[in-house]
Amino acid sequence: MSLWLKQSTSVTIQLGPFLDKTDGVTLEVGLAAALDNATTGIRLTKNGATQVDRNDATVPAYTAMGLYTVVLDATDTGTLGTLRIIFEEAATCLPVWQDFMIVPANVWDSLFGADALDVNTIQVGGTTQTANDNGLDINTLITQVGTAGAGLTNIGTIATVTNLTNLPAITANWLTAAGTAADFTTEIQAGLATPTNITAGTITTATNVTTVNGLAANVITAASIAAGAITDSEFTATGSGLSALALSAAGVDAILDETLTSHVTADSFAVALKDVLVDTADIQPNYATSASIAALNDIAATDIVSSGAITTLAGAVVNVDLVDTLTTYTGNTLQTGDVTTAINDLANGTDGLTALKAVLDTVATDTTTDIPALIATLQADTDDIQTRIPTTAELAYMVENAATGLPVTFTTAGGSTTVAVLNLVDGGAGSATNDQYNGRLLVFTDGTLKGVVTDITDYVGSTTTATITAIPFAPTSSHNARLI
Repeated sequence: MSLWLKQSTSVTIQLGPFLDKTDGVTLEVGLAAALDNATTGIRLTKNGATQVDRNDATVPAYTAMGLYTVVLDATDTGTLGTLRIIFEEAATCLPVWQDFMIVPANVWDSLFGADALDVNTIQVGGTTQTANDNGLDINTLITQVGTAGAGLTNIGTIATVTNLTNLPAITANWLTAAGTAADFTTEIQAGLATPTNITAGTITTATNVTTVNGLAANVITAASIAAGAITDSEFTATGSGLSALALSAAGVDAILDETLTSHVTADSFAVALKDVLVDTADIQPNYATSASIAALNDIAATDIVSSGAITTLAGAVVNVDLVDTLTTYTGNTLQTGDVTTAINDLANGTDGLTALKAVLDTVATDTTTDIPALIATLQADTDDIQTRIPTTAELAYMVENAATGLPVTFTTAGGSTTVAVLNLVDGGAGSATNDQYNGRLLVFTDGTLKGVVTDITDYVGSTTTATITAIPFAPTSSHNARLI
C-alpha cells in the first residue's frame, strides 16, 4: 500500500524494519552510515524512472524495532505520482523498500488539513462547459446586479416593456430618430398640424419654416437674433445686398441733426468731429490780430536796453557795451584788455603753454617706454622680497629650533605654490602619519626659492603631501630646505 506525501514538501519518514540477512529475524541497528552512502545508500525512483540518490543530506538515524528516520526534502518529493524508496546490502540485511504517492498540495491540505479542494466543472449534464458557462462566481454576480438591480448599467435590447413605472434621467442623444418607431414620429407630426398645438416653450432651431402668421408685436427682437444670422448676402433685392440700399433724404437729415454730445464711442466719426471743434475754439482766441502784428514794427532799441548801450547803423547793430568783460569790440580787431591777448601771451611765452607742452611731451615719451617697465620691475622685486621675509614669530621659532632642523628634498610631481610633496626628510622617507609636520616651517636654502620661509598647515602621510602658505614658485626636485 502506498503512503501519500505532499508535493514539494520536506518530510521525515520511518523506513524499515531492517532484518539480518541470515535468520531474517535479528534487527540491524548499525546501518545509519550505510544508508547515507553516496553511491550504495538509499535510492529513489520516481514514476518508475531510473534510480537516483536521495537529495537531502541528513544522515538517517536508528529509532527502534529496526526502523530508521529518513529525511526527504522538497526536491525528493517534487514530482507528482509514485515514489519508491529502496535500500539493499546483501552482505548485511534483507532488501527494504517503501512506496509513496506524491499528491498536489491542495489535495493533501483538503484531505489532511483545513483547505478546501479546488474543483473545476468540466461538464454539466453531459455537456462540456466553455468559458463563462459556469465561470461567473455567484457572489460576483450578486455584486454586479446590486440591490434592486442598481448594478445593471448595460442591458442589451429589451423587446417589450409591459409596465415601466420609473424612467431615470436620460443622457444626451439617448433617443434618436433611428431609435423610434415610425408611428411614434407620425403621432408627433400629427400633433403639430395646427398652429395652436405649440403653446409654450422655446424652439431653438427651425430648419425649414415656410409660413409665419400672426406674430405679435416685439416677438422678434435684436436680442433674439444671433450675431451673424443676417448678413449682407441676405439682402439681394436690388442685386447687390445691403450696399445697394440708399438712405432717403429724411434719413440723411436725421443723421446730420443728431446731437454730438450723446456719442462718446472712441475712434468714431462723431467723437473725431467733436475733437476738431474743440481744438478750433481753443486756437481762435490765441490768433494775433493785424493790429498786434503791426505793433511789433514799432519796438525801439531803448525798449530793450538802456539808452546808448546799443549803437545802430542803417538798421544793423555795430556796437554793444558790456560791463566788466570786453570793454569794446569793433569789427575783428583785438582791443586792449581783451582776454584773448592774455591767452596768446601765455601760449607764446618762454614759460608759457609752448614750453609746458614740450616738457609734457618728453614725460609722455619716457612714461610709454621706460617708467612703466621700471615701476613694474620694482613692484615685482618688492613682492618677491615680502614673500621671503619671515614674520617675527617665524624668526623666533627658527632661532629656537635651528639646531634640530632637518634637511628636506621634494618631488616635482604634484607640487604647486601651495602644495609641497616631500621626497626625503633627514635622508629617509617622509612620515606616514597624518598631520605629523603641521605647524612647522620650511626654510628653502637654494634655487629660485632660496631664503623663502613658509609654514605647513596640513600634512597627509599616505602621499607625504604638505599644504603650505603660498610661495612664489612650486617646489621641485631641484630645491632643498630645512624643516624646523
